[in-house]
Amino acid sequence: MADELGETRAAHAFLRASQVDSVMTVAGIAAGAVVGGVAGPATPVWLGGLGMIMLGLALAVIMPERGFKPRPREERNSWHAMVRTVRDGVRIVRAKPVLGGLIGAGFVHGAFSEGFDRLWTPLALSVALPSFLVAPPIVWLAGLRIVATLLQLPIAEFVRRRVKLDVDASVSRALVFATVPIILGLVGLALAPDFLWIGLAYVLAASARRAIGPILQAWKNRQIRGEDAQARATVLSMYGQVDAVGQIAGGPAVGAIANLSLRLAMLTSAAILAPALLLYRRAGRSVSPVESPSEG
Repeated sequence: MADELGETRAAHAFLRASQVDSVMTVAGIAAGAVVGGVAGPATPVWLGGLGMIMLGLALAVIMPERGFKPRPREERNSWHAMVRTVRDGVRIVRAKPVLGGLIGAGFVHGAFSEGFDRLWTPLALSVALPSFLVAPPIVWLAGLRIVATLLQLPIAEFVRRRVKLDVDASVSRALVFATVPIILGLVGLALAPDFLWIGLAYVLAASARRAIGPILQAWKNRQIRGEDAQARATVLSMYGQVDAVGQIAGGPAVGAIANLSLRLAMLTSAAILAPALLLYRRAGRSVSPVESPSEG
């Protein structure tokens, strides 16, 4: 996307795509529930797989790559070429403090996310539902997911309209402001006295977390341009790998704490995420070596 549209236009495309994703996620939840109830739970699964195949075939036709410059064919299967690409990716990250900070934040996000993703549901189920909530707990848990997904729509629109995605300091502030509600939501989950407060805390944390994704994607892409664009996929995959390592490192540790106390595990997840605030602020203060992109 960044190669085709330029980094700034791609950034707005990422935000718009996240809004479409939110709407269609809710539609998919509703459709899956209806189809699963009528035809059995396996039917939505294979229909979803068929839909992904059809999407891939359609994109191959309607979404051509005109900006991508592949390496010569004779270099694609070379071990030397692979090592050179990885080396280029490491060089880019080391040369650009913003990318280094974002990769550090990726580790932190991975480490905190496992505790949040796996433990908020058992924590919600550990408290009694209020008497006026007559539906089964599964209905209310699904409802919380839908609310958090829909709330991301206005957040993404605000970011798209108000945040200068081609200015490091502006993006840094947006990421800090989006991370604070996640931390507050985790603390709220740990301290919530009943299901209603747990629901509010979850919606706060989950909606803010969904909003961070496209902002991070835009900021990472903006740092990789010109000759460095040849190693774009390598640098982005490094971020994904660091996130995965964070999950491996943080998940078992937080899970072990959850065996003692789910609430203490949530507080631990909040503490793990807190350094991301410093990393985002420091990245925003770094002097970016790139200039504003020209979109032609």
